[in-house]
Amino acid sequence: MCGFTPAGDLFSRIRPRSLNEHDSVKFLQHLQRQLDCRLLVIWDRIKIHRSKVVKRFLAQAPAGSIQVEELPTCAPELNPQEGGMAVAQGRGTEKYLLPGPATFGA
Repeated sequence: MCGFTPAGDLFSRIRPRSLNEHDSVKFLQHLQRQLDCRLLVIWDRIKIHRSKVVKRFLAQAPAGSIQVEELPTCAPELNPQEGGMAVAQGRGTEKYLLPGPATFGA
């Protein structure tokens, strides 16, 4: 699980086991504490991101503090974390590279 800031800072949550819905919530809480700003969360559609625990957390967050956008199903080339994993695992990254610097709205 990872997050990027518009300035290019990387936040990551790595565990020796599979991540679960509680890890998702803890990661979002950590980002809120560290960044103290609105979050744009871009998620794939795995089960832990759609769990009741995560939905409850998002529903209780202050209005407008977390915006969630979901990637299309089966589109790993749109997920920046997949590109990072490809590099870490020594796989080709051509399909994961963005054409230029990504920009995010305020």
